Amino acid sequence: MIFLLSLFDPLDQMRDHLAQEQEADQMEQVNDAIRSLQKQLQESQEIKTPGQGGMSMK
Repeated sequence: MIFLLSLFDPLDQMRDHLAQEQEADQMEQVNDAIRSLQKQLQESQEIKTPGQGGMSMK
């Protein structure tokens, strides 16, 4: 019986470790999505204001 109970601790540790890895993966995906959206926003702003900082035709 003690042997069976001793198995639960490593299983709990493994479960916690997997949960932490999943959380880290999810955070990385969220950060990637944010970076992608920021890049798209920056590119769309550059397209809307092409004359800024460049030479203008008169």
